[in-house]
Amino acid sequence: MRLNQNMESLNVYRNYKKNLTVQAGTLNRISTGSKINSAKDNPNKLGVSEGLRMQIASESSKACPHNSQGI
Repeated sequence: MRLNQNMESLNVYRNYKKNLTVQAGTLNRISTGSKINSAKDNPNKLGVSEGLRMQIASESSKACPHNSQGI
C-alpha cells in the first residue's frame, strides 16, 4: 500500500501540517508578547500601531535634536 493512494493517511498528514502551522503562529504570539505581530493578525490595528510608532519617533527626535550628533 502506498501513501499517496491512502486517502485517510493523506487527510491525517494534511491536518497534522495545518495544526503545526497554527501552533507555530500561536507560539510566535506568546513569545513576543504582542497581540499584533504581522498584518495578518489584524490589518487595521497594525496600521494604527505603526502610525503611532512613527509619530512617537518623530516627536522624540524633535525633543532631543542633539542625539543624532552624539552630544
